[in-house]
Amino acid sequence: MKFDLSNPPKGFARCSVSQLVAADKMVFQVMIEKGVKPKRSTGGDCAMDTELLEALHSYQVSFGLMPLPAKAEKEKEKEKKKTEVPKNAFDKNAKGKGKGKGKAGVRQRFFKIPQAIYQKGGVAETPAGEAICFSYNLSHCANGPDGGSCAKGKHVCCKCFGAHGIKDHGS
Repeated sequence: MKFDLSNPPKGFARCSVSQLVAADKMVFQVMIEKGVKPKRSTGGDCAMDTELLEALHSYQVSFGLMPLPAKAEKEKEKEKKKTEVPKNAFDKNAKGKGKGKGKAGVRQRFFKIPQAIYQKGGVAETPAGEAICFSYNLSHCANGPDGGSCAKGKHVCCKCFGAHGIKDHGS
């Protein structure tokens, strides 16, 4: 029976680059374990030259170069599907898969701004991160003075953060 050493047996994969790198490291590890010195001896011969062939034929190195079982076709298809980019992935009209998570450990607040405030360019928070009372800005909030605050937030303008409502901004 003749063996074809250039091709792996059926059901096994060719030797990978990572196996070759690991085997190369193992060759030098075997020589280190034997105590082989890289310097030439006084006679002029190098111990590494003679020990290298023995290290290449060692059990540890040969075992690292054995063909591994090939991946099943289904696994290859699954990996291919994971790495493939859909044709419309970069389409401008394609929707994303969700909202970003933001910075880790930071609680993000989301305020729904009333349309009247949004149209005038107002915001929901002061630069310091304090909530702004929308009732004060749209009509009147009796729960606190101008520039003060209530349970809903600070009584400041949503646009310039002055001690007036956005309804009085610019007048």
